[in-house]
Parts: sequence; structure tokens; C-alpha cells
Amino acid sequence: VLSDNELTLKNSPVVENPASRTGQPMLIDMVLGSRPQQNSLRQQLEARSYLFRLISETVLPTPGDDPAFEERHGYALRLFWALFERLQRGCSSNEIQCVVALMAGSSLVESPSSLSAQFQDFFRRRLAAEGAQRRVVVIDVANELRARYRRTPGRWFHPNEGHLNAEGHRVVATILQEALSTLQE
Repeated sequence: VLSDNELTLKNSPVVENPASRTGQPMLIDMVLGSRPQQNSLRQQLEARSYLFRLISETVLPTPGDDPAFEERHGYALRLFWALFERLQRGCSSNEIQCVVALMAGSSLVESPSSLSAQFQDFFRRRLAAEGAQRRVVVIDVANELRARYRRTPGRWFHPNEGHLNAEGHRVVATILQEALSTLQE
């Protein structure tokens, strides 16, 4: 956890009998927030109806930035950069350059209007922008993977669970190889 800009390790050692997942937020609550009255009509309908969400994701334009995203996820972004700074100090002391590679889930690539894709894209854009401000090398694999998929769609993810398949790993490896080779020049 991040408290007063200091990282504190919690839940270590790992508890053998984890707590029930009941009551943990669902993705839709994380993306749209848990206070529906503050959401737009479209967001309220998407939260209540799976059918409307499918229609919305396929037919309606992608909603613009939700200012509440920043408020809801500010802690996660601060935590990421605190963890990164700790990692970067360790790398620097060993004369190793630390690089951030932003990966994508299948929804960001194949269903860019979906709630999951919006959630991923929010973090992708924020991390890339913050990385540029901090002068951190950020390889935006997610955005490049999405761009390549638009040009030449392929089967890069397993259909049921959305993890990269062998071909997807090859595409990601190519993206990383190209990006890292330009860093060495």
C-alpha cells in the first residue's frame, strides 16, 4: 500500500486461506463507478443491461474521457509510480536501464469500445503520459498491438480466456524487439 508517499508491504507472508472474493468490486463498478446517479444515462444503462452494453459497445461511439476515472483511479496510478520508483532505484544501482512496457488485454485490441478496453486505455494513456513527464522509456505495446490488429486482424488471443496465444506472443515479441532496437541505436 502507499501511505504518505511511502510503500508498506501488506499481507506478507501470503495468507493460506484467502478471504472470500464476495463483495469485491466488479469490473463494471471499477470502470463506471459504484454511484450510478453520478453516471451518464448511457453508463447507467450499460451497468444495468448486458444487452444494452453489447449494443453500446458495437454501435455507439466510444465515450470520451470520464473525469471521474482520474478520481477513482488516482491511487492506483500513484501506487504504480511508487513501485516503479523503487524498482528503478534497484536497477540504477546495478547500472540497468528500467523500461516500462504497456501490455494489452484482448478487449483493448479486439473490442476497443468495450468497458474493459476503456479501462485499459485510460491506464495506458495515463502511464504513457506520466512516463514521458518523468523521462522514463515507455514502450506502448498495447497501442501498437491495437494498430497492427486494425491493419491486419489475426487470432492473437485464446478465444475463451483472452490470453495471448503463440501467434500473439510472436507479434508482441516483434513489437518489443523493434522498440528495443531503436533504444540501442
